[in-house]
Amino acid sequence: PLMAPVLDHFREVVESVEYHEPRIPVLATGGGRTDVTNPEYWVAQVTGTVRFADALTHEIGSWLEIGPAPVLTALADDTGVPAVRGPQSETGDILNAVARVWLRGHDVDWTAVLPGRRRVDLPTYAFQHRDYWLTPKEATEGGEAFWSLVEQSDVEGIAGELALDAEDLTEVVPALNRWWNGRGERRRLDSWRYRVSWKPVEVDREAHLDGTWMCLVPADGDPSVPGLVESLAAQGTVDVVPWPADPSALSPRPGTTGVLSLLNDAPETLTAVQALMSTENPPPMWSVTGGGVSTAPGEGIEPEQARLWGLGQVAGLEWPAGWGGLVDI
Repeated sequence: PLMAPVLDHFREVVESVEYHEPRIPVLATGGGRTDVTNPEYWVAQVTGTVRFADALTHEIGSWLEIGPAPVLTALADDTGVPAVRGPQSETGDILNAVARVWLRGHDVDWTAVLPGRRRVDLPTYAFQHRDYWLTPKEATEGGEAFWSLVEQSDVEGIAGELALDAEDLTEVVPALNRWWNGRGERRRLDSWRYRVSWKPVEVDREAHLDGTWMCLVPADGDPSVPGLVESLAAQGTVDVVPWPADPSALSPRPGTTGVLSLLNDAPETLTAVQALMSTENPPPMWSVTGGGVSTAPGEGIEPEQARLWGLGQVAGLEWPAGWGGLVDI
């Protein structure tokens, strides 16, 4: 009765609205009426019973409340998403609602939501260039329930799984528990470490150098350098730059494909890296070592050359656009 005085005016308003048949499934809550394109449906909602609780019993992934304020969202538990939270920030609220609906797994036409925008990759960690988030743990093939029982030392449960007498497992289960927990501890420790492994690959012996390569050579008279430079020159154009070099000489000429460092000293190589980083659009730099890594059991390494590999790995993380890599010969 309290709403009766507004019904005639409300009817005039809803009759002035242009209705269309729904393009998405609609759950009508108007007390048995389903003709949502009929103005009388909405008039009946003013004084009739709204079956909102019945609508919530349907298996719906998410409810989007379209209205000036979040009135019904709280009644939908964690499946409700309000389109607008208040009149002060409607645009931001709607974008937030669309994002939340998308995170729940629903499709969103982002070209319509944000016209003229483009998709970009999410940022990564500054130096390692990896994603911030944790990757999902790979599912193991069965046995989760069994090993969960082992972890809890549940003798009765294991006996039920294996259809054995529990008395026969009183000594086996503690041993399994120790083995399983120790294995988990080893996996946890292994996740903190990394291993370097080497695999032989086929090399194209007929390959040639593309373009011009700047070759940085040391001034200490390393007997292996002339032979290397001669071999490189036989495969393409090589611009030899003796070290120490004037900073201007480290500015690659136009058309330079790459920089190959034969420097066998870590500080000198670092200086060369820093000099190239300061130039505009430098080509990738590679560093050649001899005995810097061990690729086979029992093979020794040269400590000074190993330092170059440590430097190269850091350079690759901090200067990924300009660092080509390391070659050990």
